[in-house]
Amino acid sequence: MFALDIVMVTSIIRRVELIFAMSKRRHKPGGAHEEMSHMTGSETFPITKNLNAPPCTKGARVGLYLTAAGFLFATLSVQALAFELTSPDVKPGGVMPEKFVFNGLGCHGGNLSPALSWTNPPEGTKSFALMVHDPDAQTGGAGIWHWAVVNIPATARSIAEGAGTADGAKLPAGSHQVTNDYAGLTNSPGWGGPCPAKGVGPHQYNFTLYALKVEKLDLPPNATSSQAGFFANLNALGKATLTMSYGG
Repeated sequence: MFALDIVMVTSIIRRVELIFAMSKRRHKPGGAHEEMSHMTGSETFPITKNLNAPPCTKGARVGLYLTAAGFLFATLSVQALAFELTSPDVKPGGVMPEKFVFNGLGCHGGNLSPALSWTNPPEGTKSFALMVHDPDAQTGGAGIWHWAVVNIPATARSIAEGAGTADGAKLPAGSHQVTNDYAGLTNSPGWGGPCPAKGVGPHQYNFTLYALKVEKLDLPPNATSSQAGFFANLNALGKATLTMSYGG
């Protein structure tokens, strides 16, 4: 996104230079118009020049430069304040280490949940919900829910590594783990690490944090992760996603 903004501002500056250069040419009588096609980098655009128009002044040129700079500054400011979810353990798109992999079903990992942190939630956020989903799982299209945590307090900005235990004792106070697709294997609503079938290629694991407009999701005691996801989306002010991978 940043690269695109630089390209856009560069294009604006090139157009300013072109207009300034054209305005310095001597005026032709009759007020005729001349249709010209100019190449600027890889971009082609038409310019209609009034040959009797007053030249572009230095002040106007500076003003156009300031406009371009202001556009870039505003764009970068918005991007700098984007709601973002990160992990000190895995870079975006990175491979999850074995310590986070499930211990069972032929896998031999540590089944720890990764550490997570987030910044710049939307104004008015009253709680968070975390949903971890594998859309590549061979379940006929439903994928697999690996972890679902709701009612994370609005003051929280991180979840510690290994917080996804059965009792959730290391989760931010007040957080509640919802039954996930590993519950039948672990008898626990805690984290269920990746364990894709061998030879099917890497799976993507989407960690999505929802900023909610309510302090608590009132879910029934036997709510599923899909139901939690439905109500999280229904009450979302915004969301941030971090994708990791595992398998081969």
